[in-house]
Amino acid sequence: MEFDKVTAQHIKQGIKDYEEKGYPDGFGPSSTYDVHHEGKLYPPKAIMAYANYHATGRAVDNYFKGGLNKDCFKALERNGFEIIEKLRKEPNKKLYELKKRFLETWPLDRLENMALTEYTNLDKNSFCYEVEHVTRELGSIVGGSSYKFGIYKRNSKSEVKGESNRTTDGDYAWFKKYGKKTKEEAFGTVKSIIIKIALAAQRNDLKVIDDVDLGYGYKWKIAFLYGDFNSLNIFKEKVLKTIGNHLDLPLENLIYASDYHKAILEKKKPEQDYFNYTSELWKIATMEIKGLKKEFSDWLKGKENSNKISSYLRAIDILNEILDDDLYLEENLENLQYLYDDLILKQKNVQGDYYYDKAPSYGKNGFYSASVRALKTFLESNNKGINLSKNHIYKISLGQEFFLVNDFDHFMEQGYVAMHEKTSGKGRGAGSQYLLFKNELKEGDYIYVCYSNEKMGLLGRITSAVLDTGPEFKASKDDGWKYRKFNTIAKPIKQEKYNGISKWWTPNNNSTFDQIPKNEYVLANQLILEPYYRTKITTISSEYFENENMSKAKHNRALNQIFYGPPGTGKTYYLKEQLFDKYTLKEEAITEEKYFEEIITGLTWWQVIALALNEIGTSKVNDILENRWVATKAELSESKNVRATIWGTLQMHTIQESENVAYKQRQNPLIFDKTNDKTWQLLNEEVKEQSPEIFDVLDDVNNFKSNPQKVIKNYDFVTFHQSFAYEDFIEGIKPISPDEGEETTDLGYKIENGVFKELCIRAKNDSENRYAIFIDEINRGNVSAIFGELITLIETDKRKGCKNELAIKLPYSKKEFSVPSNLDIYGTMNTADRSVEALDTALRRRFEFKEMMPNYNVIENEKVNDIKLSEVLETINERIELLIDRDHTIGHSYFVGVDTVEKLANAFNNKIVPLLQEYFYGDYGKIGLVLGKGFVEKKENKQISFADFKYDNSEDFKTPSFILKSVDSDSIIDAVILLLGKNDIEAGD
Repeated sequence: MEFDKVTAQHIKQGIKDYEEKGYPDGFGPSSTYDVHHEGKLYPPKAIMAYANYHATGRAVDNYFKGGLNKDCFKALERNGFEIIEKLRKEPNKKLYELKKRFLETWPLDRLENMALTEYTNLDKNSFCYEVEHVTRELGSIVGGSSYKFGIYKRNSKSEVKGESNRTTDGDYAWFKKYGKKTKEEAFGTVKSIIIKIALAAQRNDLKVIDDVDLGYGYKWKIAFLYGDFNSLNIFKEKVLKTIGNHLDLPLENLIYASDYHKAILEKKKPEQDYFNYTSELWKIATMEIKGLKKEFSDWLKGKENSNKISSYLRAIDILNEILDDDLYLEENLENLQYLYDDLILKQKNVQGDYYYDKAPSYGKNGFYSASVRALKTFLESNNKGINLSKNHIYKISLGQEFFLVNDFDHFMEQGYVAMHEKTSGKGRGAGSQYLLFKNELKEGDYIYVCYSNEKMGLLGRITSAVLDTGPEFKASKDDGWKYRKFNTIAKPIKQEKYNGISKWWTPNNNSTFDQIPKNEYVLANQLILEPYYRTKITTISSEYFENENMSKAKHNRALNQIFYGPPGTGKTYYLKEQLFDKYTLKEEAITEEKYFEEIITGLTWWQVIALALNEIGTSKVNDILENRWVATKAELSESKNVRATIWGTLQMHTIQESENVAYKQRQNPLIFDKTNDKTWQLLNEEVKEQSPEIFDVLDDVNNFKSNPQKVIKNYDFVTFHQSFAYEDFIEGIKPISPDEGEETTDLGYKIENGVFKELCIRAKNDSENRYAIFIDEINRGNVSAIFGELITLIETDKRKGCKNELAIKLPYSKKEFSVPSNLDIYGTMNTADRSVEALDTALRRRFEFKEMMPNYNVIENEKVNDIKLSEVLETINERIELLIDRDHTIGHSYFVGVDTVEKLANAFNNKIVPLLQEYFYGDYGKIGLVLGKGFVEKKENKQISFADFKYDNSEDFKTPSFILKSVDSDSIIDAVILLLGKNDIEAGD
């Protein structure tokens, strides 16, 4: 058998290696089986590779197969480790069905007969729309110019830029290279290209697609859709190159895009699901982009003010969208120089390539060129670091046992490192360090050298294979030394002893040779490379970001944000759809321990004590205090005297007939009793009658199962109103109501935490995760009274653990309180509400305000009987803004989902008209100015006669008045046509 020498101890060491280092190169998650150990699941092949490394010294490599009846699994089972089959689910079924549906909708014979109106239109049923939007989950090509389609149907707002290579007939715009005279000529050329791509993809002749003249991402998306998974669903050239670099592909052989598709897909194991594989590839590129963007942002902080930094980052994002590119991945800095030069010439041209109608100021104010210049400078400086995209970095210690200081210095001068072939494993398997030095260390890999922990040597790059001879030195072992040569990259800037944390690869660990793992590159920068060599690893692996995003949540700066704008602009919708999930732990992220804490958070003291006594039986207070239920509750509570809390709770909930408890102010449920020997017991029959839910809680925790429906919400949602008070939000005194028949002289009071304080306590006790409170209609409450003294504590720099941390003593509980830095505060505010003016100035100063105005693009394609609802809404809002102000405009949500005349009539009758009545205080004449005579009728009143009574100038009262007209499905279209000032509605644009 392959793994005869592997013991249980080796496997445990392999598990430890996996927990420290993650997946070895060439390994990934197991698709079918897991190995079970101490309540956790691990990938069998990765664990066995590490284990065999310790048992035999064989390199950690993917040289064997997993699966039932294979040597790997037999070795695990022989050593007492359980193999568990994963739950079988059809992987990515939705994605496969989406691709299948596309091919059923657009088969090859339909392409051959496709008309221009089928290829591109504004009705969301065109070929272009399906490729770009309907199949977006299969791989995105969203963004960039619509010219990527070759020819496209214009909407009413699009502008054709005056360029020599483009033209339009008013309805369609296209590149002249496809047809100089007519749209039909251009479309004919584009259609033939698309058919050529589809046929090439079907016969797996991807080389043909390299030479096709059509938008890069668009043509490869078409190839993927029509091919049999023989190309990648990744459609950006630079991303392919980044992935190829990460996979150590021979880049000198990869010239065309088809070469990358083929080579990267050859790396996929047969058992791997296609979409799982490409999803992992995309994560690699995404993590690199995010890492570079963060590094660029950090680099800017020392050179620009905060406003410019955000503008530069946004400018790069816009350019990426305009160019359909990823500038952060640009390796040829000359390309950035060409882009910079072009931007200087064209960025301010509102008809040019770089005009962005959603943010025209970026071109006008020159932010595009400034941001690209800054990015180029950053990348130039970044290149001076250590790029480990294809290499590794190691520590080598030339120890005092064999080397004198002069020997060490001589080795450094000559550019040699040495290791004896009998170097022990130091806990990593006999001889493994030498084998790593001999077999794994490659030319081009980096090393830093130390003389034990007495002296730091050079930082270098290996330039040779293993050599039998090198500089002479005095050693007790004269034979068996092996050498490698290196070039110097940097000299140490100091020779202080290293006193930081101990890792296998740090100078203070008794190891001779060890690789720095990818997920510890940032740590290596902080501990060794930056302080000793003034350099750093500039390519940080995806493992770092995955781990950092989870473990460093507590270090993120807290957010205080208020979303404001007119009604119906989607403020509350944004909170629910975009932010709630950020603060929700779903099934796969919830551990049994986390779920236990979540359950206890919602339990009272009497409930956890009951659960403790149910678990341990009759006990003294000391034993109750140590039980898991009570101990966890104590950790999560603010009680400074838990023992007193337990005593008080037990007595308060003791049965009335108890002979050993004389406490008067008892509260239901009465379920405890004190025995003669001063121990406490739980009366199960009383629990069953008064609080049977206790047993359900116990069963739920003891039989914890991962469930797709199980989530933990690390947030609370509240709505402020006129009656909402400090006592509801922070803390207050609440009465303890007497039981029926009891005298009110025993009425008691207790201090209860409000929703915000309760959430703060949860956040403090779970610093690894972020929490949030969402406050809807924040301006409707008396914010000064609700926040009280916390108005200062919520400032981001005054949170707990921050630079200017503050704590106060709360007025009711008299306890110290601070707001944790992992708690974010969000609010929404309706600018049309007249209570906005009362918003506390102190609150305004402590929040970042983000405006949300009507977004006509959301309903751009909503139509009823050829009436474009975006045009209707924009017309209404222009008139409201003229009569009142922009804060009283109407949001796009009033027309979302309106696709019939009945829904349109309902939207006006029940939403828009009532809102305008409030805006104009019943002045129906002004409503008429907004909506027109289809909704408001003028009544002359001249025919009205007054009673027989003499009153001077009584006829002057006979002025016209206005009344609202109710619209229905029969009259709404005519009314809206009048609103728009049109006699009829033209179909389309």
